[in-house]
Amino acid sequence: MNNLIELYQQDTQTIAVYVGGISDLTLYDSWLTVKNKTTDTSTYLQKSGVVSDPSTTIVFNLTGVDTSLKTGDYVYDIVLESSTLGYHTIVKDRFSILDGVRR
Repeated sequence: MNNLIELYQQDTQTIAVYVGGISDLTLYDSWLTVKNKTTDTSTYLQKSGVVSDPSTTIVFNLTGVDTSLKTGDYVYDIVLESSTLGYHTIVKDRFSILDGVRR
């Protein structure tokens, strides 16, 4: 399954993530993390998510500042974290910033 995220540089974007197998997403903190490569220690973007439906959906609201990365390909993952319920990686794939025409 392809979970590529493609965004235009400096665009505002909402990313909805559908999660199965967890009955209450409000019990977790959710994070979108973007790095140049998986082994890097520094991140280019780390954004917390908002639960829009406790049984299925987390939303990440990205601003133009969030997407003002250099054009090119990065890696991302989305994780759920809970001190009592553990750590779950939901998805990991490529995060691509595209060059817009107008800007």
